Amino acid sequence: MDLLNLCLTSTYFQYNGKHCKQLHGTAMGSPVSVVVAKSSCKTSRNEPSQLTNEHYHSGYAKLTTPLQPYTKTKSTIFTNTSTDKEIEVNGKILFLDCLVTRDNNKLRTTIYRKPTHTDRLLDRLSYNPTSHKATTIRTLTRRAQLVCDPPDSLTAEIKYLDNVFNKNNYNRDFIRHSTYRNSEPNVTNTNSTPVITATIPHIKGTSQTIARIP
Repeated sequence: MDLLNLCLTSTYFQYNGKHCKQLHGTAMGSPVSVVVAKSSCKTSRNEPSQLTNEHYHSGYAKLTTPLQPYTKTKSTIFTNTSTDKEIEVNGKILFLDCLVTRDNNKLRTTIYRKPTHTDRLLDRLSYNPTSHKATTIRTLTRRAQLVCDPPDSLTAEIKYLDNVFNKNNYNRDFIRHSTYRNSEPNVTNTNSTPVITATIPHIKGTSQTIARIP
């Protein structure tokens, strides 16, 4: 417990030429932060009991009254955290990178992009490994398949992505081979021989040649 207390109260960093000490929360990237976060999640089950039944049920569960009573009461209890909320507008609400639309009591989902989004991706002509460029396409097409529903939403997103990939100098064959396929079988490595991994700096042309050596 003494060691844990030392780790959580001795987080220092440098910002704008000054040395600072973190007063709340845990350090990003610290191994102990994960353990503490999981522990705090277990204690969060007691949160409703901290709120009055009137505020909790009317402002959070039944939604029969505005959310202000709930958020105001929660802010007075948890002074080091802020409560944010998203309100449905014209049948639409944002959740992370997903836009949820209510249509005849059914939910439609598609990808949401901020107004500041520029469609700028890792360019095909950039000095980066080819695998990173393929992962860029695979990640975005996989996200589209996971989020977009119904099918017409997915079709529109794939068409949009094709245009974005073209603007970033990706050719048609590379896009086709790098697109995520959710029907790909899982390949299990049955080779019991230990695999030795060597990491080297990326050198255009040379790194790809070395990677193909069996």
